[in-house]
Amino acid sequence: MAGKFKTGGSKNRVDNQTMHRERAARSLHINIEGTGEHQLQTEPNITNSPIEQTLMDAHNVPNSSSAASCSERKRTRGKTIGLKWAKKRKEEKAKPAIEIPEDLRRVVGTNSQQFITETAQIIRQNAPLNVEKWSKMPPHIIDRMVKVVNEKFTLPKDLHVLGVIVRQLRSHFNSWRYDLHRFHYKKYKTDEQRRAHCPADIDPDHWNWLIDYWSNPQFKRISEANKANRSKQTMVARVGTKSIARNLIEMRKEVEKNMEEDNEAPEEPEYMRLWGKVRKKKDGTWVDTDAADKYIEMQTLHETQLREKGEDILTTREAYTIVLKHRSGYVRGMGPGPEPLERGGVRGQRLREQIREDIEAEMTVRIQAEVEARMAEKEAEVQARIAQREADAEARLTQREARLEHMESQMQAMMQHLAQMGMPIPMQSTSTEK
Repeated sequence: MAGKFKTGGSKNRVDNQTMHRERAARSLHINIEGTGEHQLQTEPNITNSPIEQTLMDAHNVPNSSSAASCSERKRTRGKTIGLKWAKKRKEEKAKPAIEIPEDLRRVVGTNSQQFITETAQIIRQNAPLNVEKWSKMPPHIIDRMVKVVNEKFTLPKDLHVLGVIVRQLRSHFNSWRYDLHRFHYKKYKTDEQRRAHCPADIDPDHWNWLIDYWSNPQFKRISEANKANRSKQTMVARVGTKSIARNLIEMRKEVEKNMEEDNEAPEEPEYMRLWGKVRKKKDGTWVDTDAADKYIEMQTLHETQLREKGEDILTTREAYTIVLKHRSGYVRGMGPGPEPLERGGVRGQRLREQIREDIEAEMTVRIQAEVEARMAEKEAEVQARIAQREADAEARLTQREARLEHMESQMQAMMQHLAQMGMPIPMQSTSTEK
């Protein structure tokens, strides 16, 4: 009797769990309906009884036996359904507006976390895993995901926005693959064990493809090289899940608020305050000695700007490029997003310097030739003006001499006329006048 009663009690508990799960599933579909989110698809597992399947779900066991394989699993797109944001959309009845400043090229502002979460969901629902890397992703799939992002959010109309969206999707795709490799693939020692433990939200065919890809010696060689290169990095981000760009925007808004209330500007420039915000621990100490040393260099740079120019007008990007040195493709200290002032690395810098020297030399020769040509032209103009003035002076002199001769002839004619009339003519006066 005791055993029978115990069995019956266990069956009743299982039935109650099944009933609660069915109610939760019904409410789940009701909440998601009409929100534009992808619904969670459920299919009965024909290999297990309802009681066995419920117990498996309750204990979160991937497989009911060692003989189970990925091919026996149901094929779903994933468990991420975004109930929180679906509820928010239903309440607000409007697409969230997204801020993407051109200088930061990252999603910031009030709705940034929603954008990050939902784009990760879009990746898991649409991106195939059986591609080597993001650059090999079929363009029509990327276009489809970008279209979904546009349908979910109100985006700025600037030209740089599309690149930011695609970079965010790529980041989620790489993180997803990394998590699968770290927490599922490396968890088991053999490929047979890995195939037998396919993650519940992954397409079995894609999981088998990933196992073959990750087991390839070429991939392992590249992975080890990347791991070794990453271990050499001395400036690792320590801001948690919130990006440096979001920290910077929050800091700027706080400064604006303080300016409106107290009309007091911060004493330190933005680049020093941001460095302290993202490189200090909660107790106020630096995360490492390198961060403290760079802060001292920034302080020296700030004092130099004040001493030489009277004010510090350097932007954060300019100051970090000076202190943290140039890197190709990104600005050190500001995270992914902001574009560097120059590209190409050390080799590119040398090439740019050589090109700049060649251009400067060519420009010097060209400018010198232009200056000499202009000077010759000016000299010719001056000589022409001098010649013209000499000619004008000669002409005026000739005219004056002709006028004098005419006056002299008139005087002689007058004297002759006076002589004929018998009037005395003063010879000395006439001679003097002559």
